[in-house]
Amino acid sequence: MLDAQLPSFGSVVTLYQIDTAIYGGGIIYLSPSCLENRTNIVFNGNTYTAFPIDAQGFEIESGKAPRPTFVVSNLQALLVGGINEYRGLQNCKFTRIRVRRNELDDITPTITDEFVNYDTFYINQITSQTSVAIEFELISAMELANRQQFPKNQMVNYCNHIYRRWDADISSFVIADVNPCPYAGTQYFDEFNEVTTQALDRCSKTVGGCEARFKTAVPFNGFPNFSEA
Repeated sequence: MLDAQLPSFGSVVTLYQIDTAIYGGGIIYLSPSCLENRTNIVFNGNTYTAFPIDAQGFEIESGKAPRPTFVVSNLQALLVGGINEYRGLQNCKFTRIRVRRNELDDITPTITDEFVNYDTFYINQITSQTSVAIEFELISAMELANRQQFPKNQMVNYCNHIYRRWDADISSFVIADVNPCPYAGTQYFDEFNEVTTQALDRCSKTVGGCEARFKTAVPFNGFPNFSEA
């Protein structure tokens, strides 16, 4: 997975970004390559962690929109925190960047897009997760827009508000820009609706999670009384 041969001058280097902004998070920067001195690649001011990655299926075949697969090593549990906190990274923006080796920051600090290629997809789902590797299925922006965003069996008992996240570096909660939970109280509960601390404040995404925080006028963003067919 991790490139055995380091990128030579003029060769194409592949970089990946996973943007968790829809859940109030940041961007994860990864690459299957590293520099000649075994340090991480820096491009456009961003450092890309060298990690075992296998990504395939980006080409359009028979006129059908591609559904690429993105496989990353799980031996160091690099993405597990994001998966647990951000609903499996579902619907997060995924960008593949292909750039020439001589366009990286250690050689060309000022970037032009002349030799840079960007491919944008979105994470649809995790198709496999073991202690060895995690495999994601990607879809196009058009497919994301056209499909039903949340299957009925998820919507029935699952609140789709994005709950706040405690950031110890700034000693404050980070609030999602899109579809944030309105709770701003100072009582904290974990994913089991038990009293906890700021750092462990999590929502169970159930009606019980709302009731613990709001007591009345529960703003549950799901359909708890909906009867599935």
